[in-house]
Formats: sequence, structure tokens, C-alpha cells
Amino acid sequence: MDPCAVHPDCGSCVHDEVHKCGWCSTRVVYQSGFTGGHCASNNGDNPFVCYSVYSTQDCQPGWKCHKGEKKCYPTPPGTGTNKYACYEECGELPPPPPGPSGGPTYICNARNFTCEKPPNGVHGHNLETCKLLCKKAPPATPSAPVTPANVYKCNEKTFKCEPVKAGTPGSTSFPVCKGFCYKHKNYTCDYKNYKCVENKMGKGTHLADCEESCVKLYHCHTSDYECKIAPFPAPGVPLGKCKAECHPSHHTPSALSGMWRGLQINLGFQKGEWDIEFANGTVTLVGPGGRYLEGNTTFLGTPTRRIVRITVQHSTIHAYPVHSFLEFWYAYDGSSPETRFLMMAAGPKNHYAPGSWKKATSSRGGMEFAMMACEPLRHCKFHVRPRTTVAEDLNEEEMKPEARFRAMSILEAAEDEEDDMHPEATMVGAVDAKIKDPCMKWHACGTCLAHKYCGWCSVPVVYSNGQHGGRCAGIPGENGNRNQFKCYGIYRTSDCSDYECVQPQGKCIKVPLGSGTNQSECHVHCHPHHPPPGAPSPPPPRPPAEPAIWVCNHTNSRCQPAKPGQSGGTSRFICQNICGTPPAIPSTPTAPVPPIPPATIAPVYICNEKYRCQRAKPGVPGATSHTICKAQCSAPPPPPAHIEGHYRGLQIDNTYKPGEYDFILANGTFVLKLSGRTVASGMVQLEAKLGALLFKIQKPIDLTVAAIYSENSGIEVNYLTLVLGNDAQTVPTGWDLPWIKGGSHGREYVFIKVR
Repeated sequence: MDPCAVHPDCGSCVHDEVHKCGWCSTRVVYQSGFTGGHCASNNGDNPFVCYSVYSTQDCQPGWKCHKGEKKCYPTPPGTGTNKYACYEECGELPPPPPGPSGGPTYICNARNFTCEKPPNGVHGHNLETCKLLCKKAPPATPSAPVTPANVYKCNEKTFKCEPVKAGTPGSTSFPVCKGFCYKHKNYTCDYKNYKCVENKMGKGTHLADCEESCVKLYHCHTSDYECKIAPFPAPGVPLGKCKAECHPSHHTPSALSGMWRGLQINLGFQKGEWDIEFANGTVTLVGPGGRYLEGNTTFLGTPTRRIVRITVQHSTIHAYPVHSFLEFWYAYDGSSPETRFLMMAAGPKNHYAPGSWKKATSSRGGMEFAMMACEPLRHCKFHVRPRTTVAEDLNEEEMKPEARFRAMSILEAAEDEEDDMHPEATMVGAVDAKIKDPCMKWHACGTCLAHKYCGWCSVPVVYSNGQHGGRCAGIPGENGNRNQFKCYGIYRTSDCSDYECVQPQGKCIKVPLGSGTNQSECHVHCHPHHPPPGAPSPPPPRPPAEPAIWVCNHTNSRCQPAKPGQSGGTSRFICQNICGTPPAIPSTPTAPVPPIPPATIAPVYICNEKYRCQRAKPGVPGATSHTICKAQCSAPPPPPAHIEGHYRGLQIDNTYKPGEYDFILANGTFVLKLSGRTVASGMVQLEAKLGALLFKIQKPIDLTVAAIYSENSGIEVNYLTLVLGNDAQTVPTGWDLPWIKGGSHGREYVFIKVR
């Protein structure tokens, strides 16, 4: 049993240092699947997952969305979620984050009733409001009778605080009432001089709220690595954070290292496969036809806008000659069970990276790529293609515009690997490192949970002094002292598995951490794709065909199926008429018996490949009457309509052929092309009985195989992972072994669809 489960409230929970307790704003889920309370021990004996805010620090009020009003309201301490998650749930726009100067915010420390600066990402009040709210109630005098305190309510007509009866809705103390009961003016920010001015049209916010947001924000200028003012409405960060992050690095982030394969997707895209291999401080890029460039890398930017600048050392691509540079903006774009995805966008030579993904997609002079790499601990293997030594022009005839591929949707990757940035570019160390968490050094979930007292947070934790840590955090600190931190994502001390929905079966299976969602979310949203209403139900199994040829067994005078070529074979009807006990010889002659006329055999039918009933010879297996055939002979439904369209992609199993594939799926038919040449075509159906797609390949050979698929949404494209089995009965049940081997084990592809 969890020793911390006895604590009924947040205060008693976080002060239990003996059992290393922490408070989750929602109920925790233990490794056994049991849903516990809010207080859980981090001693490693009872692994659990907290799907909301986990704190070993203090008990601050949370926030909850009022669905009817679509507004966020405070909740009692230790409950609810963080303010920005509540805004996202309600669809309410959050206030701008506070700036470094001109509008600091404060929160009340309930232990000593002093106003303190909140951790990064937490929005508080201005100092005057905080002081009004942050007061300790005076202790009651034991000898004096308890007198109820006077309460007041704001008269919204006169804007005066008037005494009311205790319990009146909206009543509060006089200082609190006075703090907000006034006829306010609306203010807006003048971004030329960053001052709040009165808005005569009645638009804007309170002066205090305006002053909190009307501050200068900065962005890193990568030409000289200086922080410069970001003109409104360009995105920016406070000056201190900008200075901490604005410097170059030659260290290749571990999440970026290795081999990536992908396709160009901007307006002037060139068809064909692109390979990019990042090593420590260097990069090799190989395009269609083997043209390539090699260069040195410098990593710039911030965790929200990662930049890599490539100084070209060798090149057979005229667009980027030797000694020029190209600057890529890159962002991790989620993952599938077998591969992870990356978006990259560059401008022309010697230009900065595009300012937005929309500009990158519409560019003809730059390049934008959707890339993929093998997931760690999986069995897919990519390799760099051979290179050419003759310089070719990347932007001539082969760069003529193809059909426009626009973005499918915009979903920011939820988990940017901030710990994979260069140590100097992370926020660890950006403040005075007063807290030394021994768990902080582990950068992988499995390694983290292998150490007792350590737990894994889906986002970097925030310690009690405002210091940003890594994703691995634990209770024991330096010299055995107790660390205090908060996890604003999902905190787990159990296993590192997520769950992915397999379609069309609608089943949740375990996948590596970060590839899917938690088990409970997966089961809520993962349902099998059933045929649409009105679609014909699958036909019942056909009865076994009756033997066509019979022979008489004279030992028992019964008809039995005959072997091929056996003498005496005939139809069952004739056999039953001649195979019986010989009648006794009559003593007297009888009149001759007229011969029995031959029976009329009814016509039989069979369902052909076009799902039509055609006439068949008697005795053909599966042949039946026309009525039964017509009832059973109906085509299965096509795949779900939302996955139809024109895809581009790559083969990723270990026998893959390099090059770009086109996959066209429409109205129950498919065409698969490699480098413009059709390699397979036929029909595709949703087979509900098998829980899979059935690809009936008609060209170049007749072959039917079962398949499964998985969908992932990215910044600019949608990804479709497709696994084909080797026959119609064996349905693939995953993405890795044995299907990733390829060949006789099947085929595996990743396609992208854009609009």
C-alpha cells in the first residue's frame, strides 16, 4: 500500500518528508491499473502516473474550466490544472506572459504570507493586488465571543463597497472589494513607446493587466548573436531568457544525429528522395540523382525556433556552391511506432531561414523537407545513397513546379527535446543552480526509472527556486535533502510505454515512449472502423461444396464419393437409383417396368471476382442456386474516406528501394508508383471480419495481401504508415519485427499527404 495515500489534503501530503510524498491535482494511476488518490509516494515502491500537475513543493490554487461560460475559475489549493491548460480546454485566450521589466507579477506564499515572484510560466497579480489578497487572518481571542466579520459587495451602479449579510453571493472583505470596485477605464498598449494609453472606444483591458503585457520582447539576431527588440506582433521572449539562449554551438543535438530520409514539399519541389546525415559538427545532404553537398554545422536559435546553419565545404549543387551557407529552421514533428519525423525549411543561399512554415511552403527559391528517421531501439535501417561528382543545377528544368502541396494541418509537436540542446543553450544553469538533483543527469525515460526515487516528466520540471530542470526528477537531493519540484505534464514512476491505436482493428498496443498517448486516452478514442450505415454486411461463410462424382459401395449398398478416374463413377442421383439391395427373384414373371426418365438438374451459379453471379457447371465448388448466390455476392466496403487521396512517400523496410513513391487511393482502388513508374495497382477493401485492409493486386500479378495502417498529424503534412503482409489471411499486428525485415515478411511504407 502507498504510505502517502492516507493524506486527505495537499498541505499534509507535501509536508510528509518521511515517506517522500507528492500531490497530484488529479487522481494517480498505479502500475497495476488501480486508480488511487491524489497523494502518492515517490520512493519507487509503488510506481504510478500523474496525468496533471505533480508537486512536492507547495499547494497553490489551480484552475478549472466552466464549460457553460467557457471561462477559467480558481480552484481550491492542490486541485485543478495549470492556468494555460485550462485556457486551452475552455478555448479562452490566455493573457500575454509577463515581461522582464515594467510589469512584474507576484503570487502569495501561503506559508509566510509574503508576495513572491512566481516560477516561469505562472501568471500572478501585480504587487499591490497581491498584498491586498495575501494577508493572514488574525487569530480569534479565546475569551471573546466569535463575531462574524463584516462583508461587503460592490454596487456596480455607484461603484462603492456596501455592507451586506454574510453569505451573500459576491461578498468579500472590504480591502478585496475596494481593490476591484471602481469604474475602470480601458487601456491598450502603444507598441511604439511601450506605454498603456486610454482607449476612447471602450476597447482594451484594465490598466494593471495592460501594464503586465505592454513590455518589450526580444529575439535572437543570428547574424551577430545579439538580442534585439521583436516588433509587435512578432514573437519574442524576455531579455534575460533571450541572452541565455542567444549564442552559437557546434554540438549536434542527440535527437538530430544520424540518418534522415525524406521529400521536398515546398511550392517549387523536386520529386525524388533526399537523404540528410548529421554527425558531430558536420552534415551530408544527398538529393535526387546523387547530387550532394557537405558542410560544417552551427546550431543557433532557441528551443521554440531551432536553427542549424550549414557552411558548404563540398557541393555538386549549383544552388549552394562552396563557401556559401544555408540556414535551416527545424522542428521535431512527432513520431510513429517505427519512425520519428522532422520538418526542415531553408531559404536561398546566404539567406536566413524562413520566418514561418507558411512562407517556407510557398517558397520557390528555398527548400522545405518532411524527413523521417528510425526510432531508437527499433529494427529499421537507413543508409546514405551514393553521390555524384559532377556539379548539377538544382533549380533548372527539374525544379519546374509540380502540383501544389499545401499543409494538411498545423499541430505543434508537444514534446520538443529541450534536454538535447547544447547544455549552454538550455535553461538549466540560466539561473543560479541552487538545486542539484541527482536524477537530473538521466536523459532517457528507461534509464531514469531504473534509478530508485527518480520519475519521468513529459516536460521539463520546475524546482521551488524557479530553476528549470530536466525531465528526470526525484525526491532525494544533494546530501540527502528533499528536492521540491513541479511537473506540469505527465509524471510517471512506472514503465515508459505509450499506446498507439492500430487501424482498422481499433486496438491499443504498446509503443516506445513519445510515439502515442497514455493507455486510458487511447482506449477512449481508439475504435474500429466499421462499414458505413447501409453498407452490405459481409456474406456468411459458404457451405463446403458437395462432391460431384459418386460410386456405389456394393458391400453396404450405399453411395460414397468417388476418387478421380474411379470406374463406375456417376452423379449422386443415378448412384442412389442403382445402388441398393438386389430385389428377390419373383416366382412368377412380372410386367416390364417402364424406364424412369432422367432428372432435370437445376442451373447453378458462382460469385466471380467482379462480384457478379455467373453460370457454373454442376459440381463446381461453391456453386449454388441463383437466389443464394445473389444474396451472398456483394463487394466489401472501401477504406475510410478520410484516408483517401494522393500521397508521396518512401519504403522503409530493410529491403527498401530508394526513391519517391506515389500512392493514390480513391474509390476502392489504388495505384503505387516508384519514380513515376507503376509498380502495383488494383482494388483495396476494408475487411471487417479480418479487421484489416485487403489489397487485391491485379498488376503486375494477381495477389491479395492484408494490411494495417497508422496515422500521425504533423506541422505541414499528415503521415500514414502502411504495413502490407504476405498473404490475405496473415494480418500484420505491428510495425517492427518481422515485417520491417521486408522481402517475404511483407512491405512497410511511410506516406505524406498534403493539401
